[in-house]
Amino acid sequence: TTLSDFNLDGKTFSVDGSIVLVNGALSSARFSKVTLNRGDDVAVSVKRSGKGYAVDISGNALDARSLIKQFTSDVDTATKTTGSDAISVSADVDRLTGFHDEQLSNLKLDYSAAGSRVNGLKVSATASSGAAISISNTTGAGRRTLNMQSADAGAILRFLNIYEHMEGGVITLALAGPSDGSLKGKVDTSNFFVVNEPKLASIVSTTPAGDNRSLNQAVKGKLDTSRVKFERGYAEIDKGSGYLKLANGVLRGPRIGTTFQG
Repeated sequence: TTLSDFNLDGKTFSVDGSIVLVNGALSSARFSKVTLNRGDDVAVSVKRSGKGYAVDISGNALDARSLIKQFTSDVDTATKTTGSDAISVSADVDRLTGFHDEQLSNLKLDYSAAGSRVNGLKVSATASSGAAISISNTTGAGRRTLNMQSADAGAILRFLNIYEHMEGGVITLALAGPSDGSLKGKVDTSNFFVVNEPKLASIVSTTPAGDNRSLNQAVKGKLDTSRVKFERGYAEIDKGSGYLKLANGVLRGPRIGTTFQG
């Protein structure tokens, strides 16, 4: 059975294309135009592949904020599919919109999963600054690794709505663990600025234990916390289902430094 000229319209979304059913089950679908948010311009095809489905997404523009919100709310839950069917997704999109007006260009994505097991995730894109971004999640021999690298840490953190006050910086994230357990590793960032961060103003104006003056008082009020340079930011990470722990965190700069964990 073929449903041609299929059209589904809503206030902010529309889907146009055709659907093929075999014995009442989806065999394939081709949507020439999919708009889930204003400004979206992509085509989507779905094809039955063995006991699963292969999905291909391509086009000029896609607003990824709702997907980012779902994925980052709990990575462990978001990367698990329901049922036992296999699914593979490939995407090639010219422009991807995230949070804080950040856009990535030349997105290439490959994702595969079988039931609740993620077999692989590979993402490459370019930040508006021209810096490359790469993310990979691989599994094998009962192990899982998650790696992220970018020469514009601030852009990717704003895009993902993780932290909006960083500017520039080179970031490396490396986590590993059993395929069905928590991931442990480290995040390391170098040569970045923290911009308009209220907590920095509080840190430099607070008198530490065992001292009688704050850091700002020690330099006679000359610390400008609106844009502060840091040479390194580092933390050890333990990420499991529903929790994120940081240990041995360090922020080090020419004028301001601090440690953190939690």
